[in-house]
Amino acid sequence: MKKTDYLILSILQLAIILLVAHYQTIPGNIDADYYFMGGVRLAQGHGFTENYIWNYLNDPSSLPQPSHSYWLPLASIITAMGMWLTGSQSFAAGRLAFIVLSVLITPLTTALAFRITSRRDLAIFAGLLSLFSGFYLPYLSVTENYSVFMVLGALYFLNIDRDKKFNYLLLGIFSGLMSLARSDGIIWLFLTFLLISARYWMDEAPRLSKPKIVSTLINLSLALGGFLLIMLPWYLRNFAVYGSPMSISTRRAFWLTDYYQTFIYPASQLTFQNWLASGWNAIFELRVSAFQRAMYNIVVVQGVFILIPFILLG
Repeated sequence: MKKTDYLILSILQLAIILLVAHYQTIPGNIDADYYFMGGVRLAQGHGFTENYIWNYLNDPSSLPQPSHSYWLPLASIITAMGMWLTGSQSFAAGRLAFIVLSVLITPLTTALAFRITSRRDLAIFAGLLSLFSGFYLPYLSVTENYSVFMVLGALYFLNIDRDKKFNYLLLGIFSGLMSLARSDGIIWLFLTFLLISARYWMDEAPRLSKPKIVSTLINLSLALGGFLLIMLPWYLRNFAVYGSPMSISTRRAFWLTDYYQTFIYPASQLTFQNWLASGWNAIFELRVSAFQRAMYNIVVVQGVFILIPFILLG
């Protein structure tokens, strides 16, 4: 790949993102609104607090109250960074860093494709496809996690096969950042552990050899250390506020039987017993429905219909 390839693709991506951003004067959805307001509070010096109530999962008793009990704070931190840099608390300032991250998506996609195929034509084609992100395009330039996850995911996979001494530390850091963005980000830490375990079993050296065991334990420790480097401060904050690594909102959300129970009052009704009382038929039907929706998202959202044959071929 040539440097000019990456430059041209980045300029094209910037032009598209700025065109979309031109028509976006507000965050536009509840997630982006929440992250934006969290960024405003941080920029104003109020820390991780919020002066409003949007659900009752954490039993709010007064305002202001601790923020990010349901959603995680990375998008708000990134929003606040734009505000700190510009000295403004406007939406334009808050999404500045997200626009920068969005521009990185195309060159990173190209680099990842080239790493996999070693073919310049296919890499450029992959980069061109990423210019038009279908469903995701309107969300890349607002205060949301889409561009964050795309960039972190690409960086993760670009480093997944590098044989560097502290590579697993880096993968742990990426996993931590994704977990600080979304609760399902911790899956990436488990993926890293799975990768280390797979390499242990695939290594031709005797499985019980001391150097092999020590090396594997060091790699696991590096991955966990990188993850905790990012997440431990947040866990400690939660311990100080809620008395546990996760807020009560997160624990109660596990027992939702439908989305609208996110706004149930009092939220103490959300218990394992209540979940069980909904009946096994309802529990099973809900999971079938969730699976159907996931398949729909794969075809319509991720595949944008026309990419499905290529995904299956891949």
